[in-house]
Amino acid sequence: MNHEINRGKGAALKTAYQHIQSLISADNTSPVIVGTMDADGQHTPEDMQRVMNAAAVTLGTLALGVRTVDKHMPFRSRMGNAITRGVFRLLTGARVSDTQTGLRAFSSDMISFMISIEGDRYEYEMNVLSATAKRFGTKGFSEVPIETIYRDQENSTSHFHPVRDSFRIYRHLFKFAGSSLISFLVDYGLFCLFSWLLGPWIPLMAVTVANISARIISAVVNYNLNCRVVFEGKPTPKNALEYALLCGFILAVNCSILYLLGLTPIPIWICKLITEACMFFVSYIFQKKIIFKSSKP
Repeated sequence: MNHEINRGKGAALKTAYQHIQSLISADNTSPVIVGTMDADGQHTPEDMQRVMNAAAVTLGTLALGVRTVDKHMPFRSRMGNAITRGVFRLLTGARVSDTQTGLRAFSSDMISFMISIEGDRYEYEMNVLSATAKRFGTKGFSEVPIETIYRDQENSTSHFHPVRDSFRIYRHLFKFAGSSLISFLVDYGLFCLFSWLLGPWIPLMAVTVANISARIISAVVNYNLNCRVVFEGKPTPKNALEYALLCGFILAVNCSILYLLGLTPIPIWICKLITEACMFFVSYIFQKKIIFKSSKP
């Protein structure tokens, strides 16, 4: 079984899962363990067996072969793993020791779940981790220490492209950052303009009024960008209301932090930057996991 054209690693894995599923008898009560191993020579058959044994012991979990991340791992792989581990934990709350491992196993009752996960290329395996964490939490994973094998310090056998494939893995986060930057520029520009215009008229309330006014306008821009471009959905009354409630919450926290920082000698424009940085990831996680999680047409 093969694809006539290269459709990517994720598509290949899902085609294999569908084939395995078709071979499993409907009255087969014994679980079948499915294992996947990268073909770059970095794993041993013995480790594959150990990971599959772990999946058989903890049915309904994703067993991961975990490599030791130390100086013996090529720098590119070590840095990539460190970044993805940190981002993954930040976005999902689940701790996974090796997010880039190509040695995985699970029981046959999870095949339909694996097939349903989006992604056709390298981003698929990260999506699998995210979907597993979302559905089962940290309990959805079991980890097995495995041998770390590399042909050279450049990890030349790997087909992972750092820039292209990292963008696929983190595309929502990158697009969210771009959307946030555009909205921030609108918000920040209007905040400075309104503060300057209102300062002579209402000096005691100028900062608060300017912050609220600028935020309302930038929120409309941000909502449309995030809904249509970042999370690739469509506006609905439900997600619009949820987004408005999130904006209200963030605005209240934003104004509180901005007010407290305003009591310090720090210039107000720096206070604004600090405040926005604090709320960036809070906003992303709420929008990804709650507001726009099911807004695709």
